Amino acid sequence: MKKMNPAAKNMIQLLSYIVLMIGMWVVIGAVAFPKPTTVERLTGYVKQNEKVLVQVAENAMDENVNPGIMTSVDVLKILGTEHIAEVTPIENGAVFTISDKDMPKDTSVQIVYLTDGQYAFSREGDWTAASPDKNGTLRWVSGNTVVAVSKLSDCFFLEETTVDAH
Repeated sequence: MKKMNPAAKNMIQLLSYIVLMIGMWVVIGAVAFPKPTTVERLTGYVKQNEKVLVQVAENAMDENVNPGIMTSVDVLKILGTEHIAEVTPIENGAVFTISDKDMPKDTSVQIVYLTDGQYAFSREGDWTAASPDKNGTLRWVSGNTVVAVSKLSDCFFLEETTVDAH
Protein backbone atom coordinates (compact mmCIF):
# COMPACT_ATOMS: atom_id res chain seq x y z
CA MET A 1 0.00 0.00 0.00
CA LYS A 2 1.34 3.37 -1.02
CA LYS A 3 1.77 5.99 1.71
CA MET A 4 -0.22 9.24 1.26
CA ASN A 5 1.68 12.44 0.73
CA PRO A 6 1.60 14.46 4.02
CA ALA A 7 0.64 17.67 2.14
CA ALA A 8 -2.36 15.93 0.51
CA LYS A 9 -3.35 14.45 3.86
CA ASN A 10 -3.25 17.89 5.51
CA MET A 11 -5.23 19.41 2.63
CA ILE A 12 -7.97 16.75 2.95
CA GLN A 13 -8.08 17.29 6.71
CA LEU A 14 -8.35 21.07 6.24
CA LEU A 15 -11.18 20.68 3.71
CA SER A 16 -12.98 18.33 6.11
CA TYR A 17 -12.78 20.96 8.86
CA ILE A 18 -14.10 23.65 6.51
CA VAL A 19 -17.06 21.46 5.47
CA LEU A 20 -17.76 20.69 9.14
CA MET A 21 -17.69 24.41 10.05
CA ILE A 22 -20.02 25.33 7.18
CA GLY A 23 -22.41 22.57 8.29
CA MET A 24 -22.35 23.87 11.87
CA TRP A 25 -23.17 27.42 10.74
CA VAL A 26 -26.04 26.16 8.57
CA VAL A 27 -27.53 24.32 11.56
CA ILE A 28 -26.98 27.30 13.89
CA GLY A 29 -28.60 29.61 11.31
CA ALA A 30 -31.62 27.32 10.97
CA VAL A 31 -32.06 27.22 14.76
CA ALA A 32 -31.44 30.93 15.33
CA PHE A 33 -33.48 32.13 12.33
CA PRO A 34 -36.25 29.59 11.67
CA LYS A 35 -38.43 29.93 8.58
CA PRO A 36 -41.57 31.92 9.51
CA THR A 37 -44.91 30.13 9.49
CA THR A 38 -47.54 31.06 6.93
CA VAL A 39 -49.46 33.00 9.59
CA GLU A 40 -46.37 34.95 10.68
CA ARG A 41 -45.37 35.72 7.09
CA LEU A 42 -48.85 36.85 6.04
CA THR A 43 -49.38 38.86 9.24
CA GLY A 44 -46.30 40.89 8.32
CA TYR A 45 -47.44 41.16 4.72
CA VAL A 46 -50.90 42.45 5.69
CA LYS A 47 -49.53 44.94 8.23
CA GLN A 48 -47.04 46.29 5.72
CA ASN A 49 -49.57 46.59 2.86
CA GLU A 50 -52.87 47.02 4.72
CA LYS A 51 -53.89 50.35 3.15
CA VAL A 52 -53.43 49.06 -0.39
CA LEU A 53 -55.11 45.71 0.38
CA VAL A 54 -58.14 47.50 1.88
CA GLN A 55 -58.40 49.73 -1.18
CA VAL A 56 -58.17 46.71 -3.52
CA ALA A 57 -60.80 44.83 -1.49
CA GLU A 58 -63.19 47.78 -1.42
CA ASN A 59 -62.78 48.29 -5.17
CA ALA A 60 -63.59 44.60 -5.71
CA MET A 61 -66.72 44.97 -3.53
CA ASP A 62 -68.13 47.90 -5.52
CA GLU A 63 -69.06 46.98 -9.10
CA ASN A 64 -69.53 50.66 -9.96
CA VAL A 65 -65.85 51.42 -9.35
CA ASN A 66 -63.42 51.21 -12.22
CA PRO A 67 -61.11 48.26 -11.47
CA GLY A 68 -58.13 50.32 -12.64
CA ILE A 69 -56.31 49.92 -9.32
CA MET A 70 -55.86 46.24 -10.13
CA THR A 71 -53.84 47.12 -13.22
CA SER A 72 -51.46 49.47 -11.40
CA VAL A 73 -47.87 48.23 -11.53
CA ASP A 74 -47.36 48.95 -7.82
CA VAL A 75 -50.52 47.09 -6.80
CA LEU A 76 -49.68 44.14 -9.04
CA LYS A 77 -46.22 43.98 -7.45
CA ILE A 78 -47.72 43.99 -3.93
CA LEU A 79 -50.25 41.29 -4.84
CA GLY A 80 -47.57 39.27 -6.64
CA THR A 81 -45.39 39.19 -3.54
CA GLU A 82 -47.73 36.64 -1.98
CA HIS A 83 -48.98 35.13 -5.27
CA ILE A 84 -52.48 36.60 -5.03
CA ALA A 85 -54.20 35.40 -8.18
CA GLU A 86 -57.60 37.07 -7.82
CA VAL A 87 -59.73 39.22 -5.55
CA THR A 88 -63.38 38.18 -5.27
CA PRO A 89 -66.10 40.18 -3.52
CA ILE A 90 -68.15 38.50 -0.78
CA GLU A 91 -71.12 39.77 1.23
CA ASN A 92 -69.20 41.82 3.77
CA GLY A 93 -65.73 41.99 2.25
CA ALA A 94 -63.44 40.35 -0.27
CA VAL A 95 -61.35 37.21 -0.67
CA PHE A 96 -57.74 37.31 -1.90
CA THR A 97 -57.01 33.89 -3.41
CA ILE A 98 -53.38 32.79 -3.17
CA SER A 99 -52.11 30.56 -5.95
CA ASP A 100 -48.54 29.45 -5.30
CA LYS A 101 -46.94 26.63 -7.30
CA ASP A 102 -45.04 25.54 -4.16
CA MET A 103 -48.29 25.04 -2.23
CA PRO A 104 -49.47 21.43 -1.80
CA LYS A 105 -52.25 20.50 -4.25
CA ASP A 106 -54.61 19.50 -1.40
CA THR A 107 -54.37 22.94 0.25
CA SER A 108 -56.01 26.24 -0.62
CA VAL A 109 -55.05 29.50 1.06
CA GLN A 110 -57.04 32.72 1.09
CA ILE A 111 -56.78 36.06 2.82
CA VAL A 112 -60.28 37.17 3.79
CA TYR A 113 -61.04 40.88 4.26
CA LEU A 114 -64.15 41.67 6.31
CA THR A 115 -65.21 45.30 6.75
CA ASP A 116 -66.55 44.68 10.26
CA GLY A 117 -63.71 42.37 11.32
CA GLN A 118 -66.15 39.63 12.39
CA TYR A 119 -65.29 36.26 10.88
CA ALA A 120 -68.24 33.85 10.66
CA PHE A 121 -67.75 30.31 9.38
CA SER A 122 -70.41 29.73 6.72
CA ARG A 123 -69.66 26.54 4.82
CA GLU A 124 -72.39 24.03 4.13
CA GLY A 125 -72.11 20.51 5.49
CA ASP A 126 -71.57 18.73 8.79
CA TRP A 127 -68.68 20.57 10.48
CA THR A 128 -67.39 20.16 14.02
CA ALA A 129 -67.45 23.15 16.33
CA ALA A 130 -64.40 25.38 16.11
CA SER A 131 -61.52 24.37 18.31
CA PRO A 132 -58.73 26.90 18.95
CA ASP A 133 -55.10 25.84 19.10
CA LYS A 134 -52.32 27.42 21.19
CA ASN A 135 -51.80 30.17 18.57
CA GLY A 136 -55.45 31.22 18.49
CA THR A 137 -56.12 29.53 15.14
CA LEU A 138 -59.66 28.17 14.90
CA ARG A 139 -60.13 24.79 13.19
CA TRP A 140 -63.27 23.26 11.75
CA VAL A 141 -63.33 19.62 10.58
CA SER A 142 -65.70 17.79 8.26
CA GLY A 143 -64.67 14.29 7.18
CA ASN A 144 -61.23 14.61 5.62
CA THR A 145 -61.38 18.41 5.24
CA VAL A 146 -59.91 20.86 7.76
CA VAL A 147 -60.42 24.62 7.63
CA ALA A 148 -58.07 26.70 9.79
CA VAL A 149 -58.69 30.42 10.29
CA SER A 150 -56.17 32.81 11.86
CA LYS A 151 -56.56 36.53 12.50
CA LEU A 152 -53.92 38.57 10.64
CA SER A 153 -55.17 42.04 11.63
CA ASP A 154 -58.41 43.75 12.69
CA CYS A 155 -60.12 43.07 9.34
CA PHE A 156 -57.95 40.41 7.65
CA PHE A 157 -58.05 36.67 8.26
CA LEU A 158 -56.08 33.76 6.84
CA GLU A 159 -58.25 30.83 5.76
CA GLU A 160 -56.41 27.57 4.97
CA THR A 161 -58.37 24.59 3.68
CA THR A 162 -56.71 21.17 3.58
CA VAL A 163 -58.25 18.02 2.14
CA ASP A 164 -56.55 14.85 3.34
CA ALA A 165 -56.78 12.27 0.55
CA HIS A 166 -55.80 9.34 2.80
